[in-house]
Amino acid sequence: MHSIPSGFPGTTFYRASKAAAAIRRELRKVISEKRVSMAGGAQVQDILCHMILATDASGKHMTEAEIAGKIMGILVAGYSTVATAMTFFMKYVGQRPDIYAKILTEQTEVATAKKAGGATGLG
Repeated sequence: MHSIPSGFPGTTFYRASKAAAAIRRELRKVISEKRVSMAGGAQVQDILCHMILATDASGKHMTEAEIAGKIMGILVAGYSTVATAMTFFMKYVGQRPDIYAKILTEQTEVATAKKAGGATGLG
């Protein structure tokens, strides 16, 4: 039997979506409170503080939604570590063509070396 994720009330997907949205709302409140406490001089002592302070290459900070999404990933990662790690890996590699190109180049070199009977450098 196949199922299609749908927003119909009463479905598992619907309940899961509602629960995830509620968790994200709570996380945004916590993030907002942490920003206020940090502005008031609170010490940078946990991962949330570091996420709030983190900037990308252009100096831009993550939004509360982005931080909440990453925290959701951390929370879920403890549930099914390997599957979650692979999912995040695929997601972020898909978002970064430069990283994908490096991985593709490396794997092509390994495959070529293996085909030629040479050392692959894999142990």
